[in-house]
Amino acid sequence: MYPPTRAAFGFRLSMSRYEGLTFCLSSSRIRVRFLSQSCTIAVIDDDDALRESMKDMLESLGYDAIAFPSASEFLDLYSQCPIHCIISDVKMPGIDGLQLLDILNGKGARTPLIFMTAFRDQRLTTAAKQGGALGVLSKPIDSDQLVAMLESAVGDHSGGKETD
Repeated sequence: MYPPTRAAFGFRLSMSRYEGLTFCLSSSRIRVRFLSQSCTIAVIDDDDALRESMKDMLESLGYDAIAFPSASEFLDLYSQCPIHCIISDVKMPGIDGLQLLDILNGKGARTPLIFMTAFRDQRLTTAAKQGGALGVLSKPIDSDQLVAMLESAVGDHSGGKETD
């Protein structure tokens, strides 16, 4: 894999996709991702609208995304399909996000996990980091922060070359 190169452009461009190439301009920089093998991201949130919009956004970025309304539904299918990263709400009915992290750690799972929450505090951030979570994003989600965390989480799994 080659190190990313960067080029700045003086215009803004939205997403476009053409046969394995994804072009994305963020903060006046264009990223080109050559997707020869897609990454699968699991989105877990009990809020239907947020879950589906997050899934749509991830797919527009070139990822495969699977949405789950609860941690228990995710756990039922977790071992049956390859998941490269998990994005989960913290506060959910039943198994919450931190409990999910504990369960995955107990299974020896090494899948990167990114939390999102509307109720962020220092105790949550500390518990998530100590449990091995990649990070905690506050709702509403900052898309640039999410993309940076995803690139950090799945950069080695994307199967492709990315340039800036």
